[in-house]
Amino acid sequence: MDANVVQPEFDALDAVASNILVLDRLGRIIYATKKLTPLAPANNKYTNIFEVLEDMRLKDGLREHIRMSGDKAYFFTAIMQGSPFHFQVTRWRSYYVCTGQSEPEIEQLYHQQIDSRRRMLEIKEKLLWLSMMDREHFEGALVRILQTACSVLGCERVSYWLVDEDKQRITCAKLYLASMQGIDESNTLREITKEQVPQYFSYIENEHAFILADDIEAHPATAEFTMPYSRLLNIKSLLDVPVWHNGILHGIVCCEQVGQYKKWSLDDVRFALAIADNVSLCLQTRDRIEAERKLKETNHKLFRSNTDLEHFASVAAHDMKSPLRSIVGNLQLLKRQHAEALSEDAHSFIDYSVKNATHLTQLINDLLSYSKLDQQIGFAQPVNIQEVLDNICADQREYVKQRRGTIRVGEGMPTLSLNYNMIYRLFANIMHNAIKYSSDGLDPVLEVSYKYDDNFHYFEFADNGIGVDDEYAEKIFSLFGRLHGLEKFDGTGIGLATCKKIAELFDGKIIYKRRQNPIGSVFTVVLPLQHSYAEVSA
Repeated sequence: MDANVVQPEFDALDAVASNILVLDRLGRIIYATKKLTPLAPANNKYTNIFEVLEDMRLKDGLREHIRMSGDKAYFFTAIMQGSPFHFQVTRWRSYYVCTGQSEPEIEQLYHQQIDSRRRMLEIKEKLLWLSMMDREHFEGALVRILQTACSVLGCERVSYWLVDEDKQRITCAKLYLASMQGIDESNTLREITKEQVPQYFSYIENEHAFILADDIEAHPATAEFTMPYSRLLNIKSLLDVPVWHNGILHGIVCCEQVGQYKKWSLDDVRFALAIADNVSLCLQTRDRIEAERKLKETNHKLFRSNTDLEHFASVAAHDMKSPLRSIVGNLQLLKRQHAEALSEDAHSFIDYSVKNATHLTQLINDLLSYSKLDQQIGFAQPVNIQEVLDNICADQREYVKQRRGTIRVGEGMPTLSLNYNMIYRLFANIMHNAIKYSSDGLDPVLEVSYKYDDNFHYFEFADNGIGVDDEYAEKIFSLFGRLHGLEKFDGTGIGLATCKKIAELFDGKIIYKRRQNPIGSVFTVVLPLQHSYAEVSA
């Protein structure tokens, strides 16, 4: 067999390990990597492995393993080139590959593994410390992050660069120097534009990108920094990772070695990416604190505004009702004392004016009550909904009888933990409207039913009244959302707006749907299951 023919097949092994021998079935060494080259074939003559081995037991064991063509690995130790090598023999095609390491190499590898583990522990310890640090003060947190990165990565400079909105310029916001053991305040205004380093910007704009440059002048993304940045500052190596915040490139963490080249490891890259994540978390905390501050200010302003509005409503209601009472009293007195002198039209005008003044008084009362609903929510207590509905039916019995109506309440109503007066008012308004807004020629009928699922309670009020077209469904829940004139149906137009607000105060909602067969309306009050009394008491 010609060694020159065989060798190219194994040239790639030099990149895998430094100590490899390839044997044929006769035990001849047909290929050896660099360190064992003296054992390789030369001038078409082969060195047999058994000529190298001195121990007969090793020769016999290896010869038997080759003869048996076993697939299992075979291990042996031999002195080669004056050093003990530990070999592992595995079969590959028709060859036997001996991978070996000398004892000094094994010892060196062992120490490298220990150093690697020690470094990983250090990295984990630092990341754990960063995860527990106070992020509420962004500037201070950023300094600690840069300081930690400088210490772990063993480089001279770690800085944070801000990217402008158009991604046309980066500005150094903070620069930590290992030699100073602190922030270099004199360097915070340094800027670099995309026009100066277009390749760098194209690299860093990817969300998952990082730039690893052992030699800053050799990497295509950083070669543009040669003048005046890198040579002026004597920067040799660079590791940059982007910081993304809310889907936007916010900044760049830049780690630089000065005066000498640095071989960045995979652990360095992972740590730098973790540093970028920590900066992003600090930005999120800063945004949250700012949002909470603004929300607190808004709530304070809203509270003051609501307080002022409630005071205004109370004063306005009192000041408006007083002259209304006077107007009604004077009109009634005029009608009583001058009844014979007034014409029939005059009596009608007086009656109409009294009716409207009375309606306005009721409107003021309802509006004032609506404005104070938030104050009336009160404390939650166990409320048996069946009892609430029975009480409403009893209280409205005369009105329902007068309208020749019928109310049917289903079974299985729950007990909820909420305010009795508010839920009474919510249901009473809906039930009163169902009887009031009846169709001509039909006796009003209201059916009340209940069901629930994993998240909500559903109270359904279905009537056979006049109904409302779906296009007006939202309007009926607005203040003064009347669809009919006072001459046909009395009321202030605040009832359903009150129902909607009460439902929302209970974290629920009210839904309207037009009924087709029979024609009518279906109002569904939806309340969260969390109001269940059994859940709350548990």
